[in-house]
Amino acid sequence: MLLSISACNYNPHAPADFSVHLNYGNDEVYLSDTAQTFTREISFSGDTTVNISFSRLQIDSIYKELVGVNYYALPANITALCTERVIPNGSRTTLTICENGRTKQIIYDDGCHRYDSNDIKAKNLRHIIAVIIHMTERKPMVKNLPESGFINL
Repeated sequence: MLLSISACNYNPHAPADFSVHLNYGNDEVYLSDTAQTFTREISFSGDTTVNISFSRLQIDSIYKELVGVNYYALPANITALCTERVIPNGSRTTLTICENGRTKQIIYDDGCHRYDSNDIKAKNLRHIIAVIIHMTERKPMVKNLPESGFINL
C-alpha cells in the first residue's frame, strides 16, 4: 500500500527550476529549462561554448534517472572502489543538481580499470554521468567541435 501512495506522489517532470551542471575532464555541460550549453576547453584557443538543444522529454528523462538513484541521498564525495587501478591520479567529475530551491553537488573521483561490483553508489553515479554525456555528445554541434588537445596524465 505504501508503494502505491509514494508512486502517486512522484512527479515524472522536472521542476521548473531544475538544472544540471556536469564538469568532466575538459568538458562541461549545463542543462536547464532556459539554457543548455556545452563548453570544451581547447588547447591554444581557450574555451568554446555551443548552445545545445535538449527537449523537455530529454530533461525529464535525466531528472527521472536522478530521482531513480535517490541522488539527494548520495554523499558529497564518492571515490570509486577499484579492483584494478589504472590511472594513478584518476579523474574528477563534478555533478551539480538544482531543484526546488536546493542544490546538491557530488564530486566523483575515478581511476579504475575494473570496478568493485558491490560499489552501488558509484555505479549509479557513473550511470547518470554516462547518460548525460551520451545525450550531449550525440548533438551535432558537439560532434563538430575539435578535441581538447590536452593530454591527461
